[in-house]
Amino acid sequence: MPAFWGILNRAATGVITASAALASAPAANLGGAHGDPASSWQTPAGTTTATVRIDGGVGATWRLFAVCNANLSATAIVQWTVSDNADMSSPTYYSGNVVGVSDRQTVHVAPAEVTGRYCQVRIVNASNVDGYLRAANLWAGPAIEMRRGLSYQSAWDRTATQETQTTRGGQEYPITQFQRRGWDLRFGSIPAAEFAAGLATLDAVIRVGNAGDNVLFVPFSTQTDTINRDTILGLLRPAAVGYVNGTGLYRTWSARITERL
Repeated sequence: MPAFWGILNRAATGVITASAALASAPAANLGGAHGDPASSWQTPAGTTTATVRIDGGVGATWRLFAVCNANLSATAIVQWTVSDNADMSSPTYYSGNVVGVSDRQTVHVAPAEVTGRYCQVRIVNASNVDGYLRAANLWAGPAIEMRRGLSYQSAWDRTATQETQTTRGGQEYPITQFQRRGWDLRFGSIPAAEFAAGLATLDAVIRVGNAGDNVLFVPFSTQTDTINRDTILGLLRPAAVGYVNGTGLYRTWSARITERL
């Protein structure tokens, strides 16, 4: 099963507008790097349906879409549309209803790369317990596809930072500060061409990771029941690139990616 990387987020480079937003929590916040609720986009109280539109520029390409670090309920409906027209008429892509939110995010991968100046996400969440919509991160942009997916040695985890207070009697009281998801990634047989210099290669992924910018990693794009849990928007810490054997035709690579809170 192919895996996907996103390293170009048009929500961070384009112009973002929303149908509803608090003055103190504008749509532009969606292009930020952190998942802090204090720097999120938020709609006014009572507004549980809204659209957010990105102007990505003429000829923009798109394939990976995600709303992350959001307060959406599990039954929220999300619709993605790409068009060359500001009113989103004559769309070049429409996702239909993307249903299901978990781990504070909803993720969608288009079947193929699509082109259009504008990308719009419509969120419908009448059952939202807060009575408003809030999201810290919006991701929309092209994808780098790995023809060979994860090795079996890869491992998903959910780590926690805790302080433990221990009494004189030995009783322990853990205090959890935060939890975050992550992957220890292993790729055991990658075609050498995927490491060649260029934008749409793993070398570009490594460069972005080393720069400390967010990347989006979608390991299992067709598993709609777990795509939200498995997908990570966060920081990548790449390791060195190795060789499978003496031919040099295939490479090995490992990395650690952790959720950006």
